[in-house]
Amino acid sequence: DHWHDDAGMINHHVGITFIFEQSIRLITPTVAAHYWDYTREFSDGTEWYESLMFNDDWFGANSPSNDDHIVDTGRWAYSSIMSDARDYSGIVNPYGLLRSPWNT
Repeated sequence: DHWHDDAGMINHHVGITFIFEQSIRLITPTVAAHYWDYTREFSDGTEWYESLMFNDDWFGANSPSNDDHIVDTGRWAYSSIMSDARDYSGIVNPYGLLRSPWNT
């Protein structure tokens, strides 16, 4: 994962969030990009994986333990991924599922 394994992680996330927020503000100037300030949990003695961010109202479980290893709770539950995607993109996993380049 070329974004998360080096010192550029902060720059990448901040840069993309900034560009995203500026683009959204061209349409609706009152909108702001939201972010998770994980230091709030840390200061309360809460482990990051017990954060409210991983409740079903937000992102759901961060490491689903079901037999299929898929997100099965929260707003992203059972989000589909393009299968048999080899004709659509060269970036697929060994099962033919469309993936990001760093997750193949």
